[in-house]
Amino acid sequence: MNSKLPIFMQDARTNEIFREVISCIPDRTQMYLISGAIRNALYYRIFSKRLPQRDYDLLLVGDAKKFISNLRLKNFTYGKIRRKKEVVLKKKMFPKAKLLADYVYLDIHFSGKNIIDNLKENTNFTINGFALPLKEAISDKWHKKIISIPNAMPDLRSKQLRVNALTHPANLFACIRFMSQG
Repeated sequence: MNSKLPIFMQDARTNEIFREVISCIPDRTQMYLISGAIRNALYYRIFSKRLPQRDYDLLLVGDAKKFISNLRLKNFTYGKIRRKKEVVLKKKMFPKAKLLADYVYLDIHFSGKNIIDNLKENTNFTINGFALPLKEAISDKWHKKIISIPNAMPDLRSKQLRVNALTHPANLFACIRFMSQG
């Protein structure tokens, strides 16, 4: 596998699944990988340390119904969350998948706003304020296509946690989780 790709794309099966996701994006629809997966990929690029990856947050601006329909045709199944502006879909990593870790989870958020406004309004910590157009995840130059809020990259490089716009009681848990990773 290509070592210049984001760390999560270096796994052959995850790479294959994301290529399927990219093939499902309808015309005139924008799809971004946001938050933790991009933070973790950049962290790995800077510090050569892999952080745990639970799911992949996506932001869709465009035709959500068509996108979900396209994914369902490729055997993505619904996860637990189905809300008006968010849905979780999952795909098996291998045929007899049973455990949570045996799936790739896509936490898909729908928005009518542009990516920068969405990041500014919905990012808890600045180090999560990253987005990557999904089609760029298969490029060697993916890191040059990163979109970020102010202070995201400097705070990640200095390992500083700074609250952005979104405050939530779970931020304390997230803060402890980040601190345990160093």
